[in-house]
Amino acid sequence: MSCEKSPVLDHVDELVLKQGRSVRVVWLDVARVLACFLIIANHVAFYTGEIYRIIWAQFLAGRTSFFMIAAGYFVGIQYLRKCQGNLPWFIWRRSYFLLKPYLFWSLISLMTIGWSQYNENYLQYADFYRYIENINSEEWYDAMWALFKSFGVAGHPCDAPMWFLRDIIVYTVFAPILARLGRLLLPTGVLLLLLMSCISEITQHSYPSLASLGFFVIGLWLSRFSLHELTLKIEPYAWLWTILTLALTPYIIIYREAYQIWMLPLGVMGIMSTSILITRFFPNIASKIASWAPACFFVFATHYIVIIFIRESGLIPYKGWLWDLIWLGLIPVIYAFLAFIFFKLCRYVPKSIPWIGAYRVK
Repeated sequence: MSCEKSPVLDHVDELVLKQGRSVRVVWLDVARVLACFLIIANHVAFYTGEIYRIIWAQFLAGRTSFFMIAAGYFVGIQYLRKCQGNLPWFIWRRSYFLLKPYLFWSLISLMTIGWSQYNENYLQYADFYRYIENINSEEWYDAMWALFKSFGVAGHPCDAPMWFLRDIIVYTVFAPILARLGRLLLPTGVLLLLLMSCISEITQHSYPSLASLGFFVIGLWLSRFSLHELTLKIEPYAWLWTILTLALTPYIIIYREAYQIWMLPLGVMGIMSTSILITRFFPNIASKIASWAPACFFVFATHYIVIIFIRESGLIPYKGWLWDLIWLGLIPVIYAFLAFIFFKLCRYVPKSIPWIGAYRVK
């Protein structure tokens, strides 16, 4: 794939890349924020009746798949281009870096929202809380098993979005083995997605899924190309991908049972293409959105806890279209509030950021 200068690459240089302490890809940061908004919307929509169908269909559920591809891509970039001579150290260091916030937020969730009936998986952890209430109980085995489940071991993590990070940690450990597939990475990823479409999802993220592994593997395959090259390939067709994704959205809203696994990669392309178009035609807005990107993981890890607290407070009923609209209006408020906290912590308690935000303050 060539990187010669072209009119497309010229405006990629102007609008997609920005110079700071490091070079960041603006459209990619915009895509991260957009996907994070969609994840918040998905968890908010659990309580909004029919509006759930609308939110769920936005970008055809490609939100977490986008992050999984991005994770595989950047692990692959490090593996293929920077750390081949010191691979074991890189893999374990990267896995440990992700494991710290995973354990931290799993513990915080266990202490704060695991018992709540509004936690969609609270029955998995009920034995642990019963044991805590009756410490002399002989059912310690069930309590320990429930505790393991709350941390995502053969169960759904107590902080619901954390299944995503658990899967990435596992795949990162095995990335050197996966990378040996070489040119077979792409067909392997596609095969995993096809297998996913042939079986029913019965684990509910209790274990890493074939779909998430498939997208991670596709991300590894894509890592052979630079972000410049990928942008050049996607940008000319960004309008097509965006229009196709948005055109399918009302159909899936009306006929959700028609949803199929192939719509996940289409949703990923829709998120990336929309982000490229925003960056291309509204560079100032894109730059502002991209500035929120460092807070994405912190928002990702904490928004579910905030939503459960709001539900427990009883301030917002979950019945009626007016309350549905209030919930939807809270989506940017929740992101802005949590991002504000994150950036304040970056300024005043920077050493805490790797633990709570999976981010290194420079």
